[in-house]
Amino acid sequence: MEKLKLLRKYLYLKREVVISLLAIVFLYPLAKLNYLVFHTIIEMLAVITASVLSIFNFLIPKKTRPKFLNNVAIAYLNVAVVDFLHTLAYKGMGVFHTFSANQPTQFWILGRTLETIGLSSIIFKRIGTIPIFIILSTLNFLGTLAIFKGTFPDCFIEGKGLTPFKIAMEYTIIAILLPLAVRIHRSDDRNLIPYKEPLISALIFTALAEASFTLYTDVYGFFNALGHLFRFISYLVILSGIVRISILTPLRTIYFDLCEELRRKEESAVRDALTGLYNRTFFEERIRYTLERLISERVPIVVAMADVDNFKNINDKYSHLVGDKVLRRVGEILRSSLRAGDIVIRYGGDEFLIFLTDCKVDQAERILKRLEDKLLKLKGEFGFDVSLSIGFIEVLTEGTESLDKLIETADKRMYQTKARKAESRPQASPT
Repeated sequence: MEKLKLLRKYLYLKREVVISLLAIVFLYPLAKLNYLVFHTIIEMLAVITASVLSIFNFLIPKKTRPKFLNNVAIAYLNVAVVDFLHTLAYKGMGVFHTFSANQPTQFWILGRTLETIGLSSIIFKRIGTIPIFIILSTLNFLGTLAIFKGTFPDCFIEGKGLTPFKIAMEYTIIAILLPLAVRIHRSDDRNLIPYKEPLISALIFTALAEASFTLYTDVYGFFNALGHLFRFISYLVILSGIVRISILTPLRTIYFDLCEELRRKEESAVRDALTGLYNRTFFEERIRYTLERLISERVPIVVAMADVDNFKNINDKYSHLVGDKVLRRVGEILRSSLRAGDIVIRYGGDEFLIFLTDCKVDQAERILKRLEDKLLKLKGEFGFDVSLSIGFIEVLTEGTESLDKLIETADKRMYQTKARKAESRPQASPT
């Protein structure tokens, strides 16, 4: 069912497809009346569409043009050249007197191969514009030369129909296009996301065209005509999609980078530069209200305050650079020790405020014990003990005090823990 919904999403009868279906209604009777005229019209429309697609791409400002569109444009420019030769070479045109029905079919396979390579380059980010231009232009030249010299594999034999090579190539192209559509659908590339729908729709219609071209035995037959119509729809969908996205909705493409930059700046404003943890700005502006509401609703939350033991001695004896390294490592261990829904904030200096959400005392004790065990391993890294004194309070069992009161209580208990450590280990400074 989900796959059916996905297919309907990409084949939704939008303007481009409706126009194409109307074209089929009016053009297919022409195919029955005079197939050669039908073929010439549909192919020239496809050539013009592919050419406009290529030219339009380079009219989009370079700074706002996704790089993958360059590869698509180069591919369709090469395809337009091959499709034009395919049209001229078609049986009955009389342009190339020595050609049979084989050569236009060879041009067809060459064009679809170039198109498939160009579209496949979308998901291979390392393939730049110049390499894809060299690859496609070289294949175009060598393939065209082979067709004229008679060294290209036969694709159609009069009286017999399609050759195994031609059918195998069509199925190979389908086997590439459909997984490619899935890859594009799953991609989270921010440059590709706006163009997913037209690209995937074009790939599906191209695959349908290739499937049609495995079934005909007559170059003037029904499946041949159907394949040409499907292919034209694919061109129209991708052209219209790129034009609409890049011109009619320019904010999506032109200001995307600006919005991302603003988001990154906003994120950096609530992050502590040294540890990467959230800072007090995040606490005051983002989560204070939410936490106060949860506390009033008696949601089980543990509020903890943690302080690095003997941190002043570490700075005095080993330098502030070492002290900064200690804070960074403590921050990393805090992040890795807590659960996904928990929040840790660098409250100030060497103090850390921790909120364990949906958590009770016994569970909090296990989490904090795991944290202390990881801190013990830092002695091998720094040559001295690194530990935290932690005080905490559970909202659910100790009343519905204000958030500030809960933080104050956790802070007092943290200092009580620190005092007990000092009594049991009077020489607690780093050695």
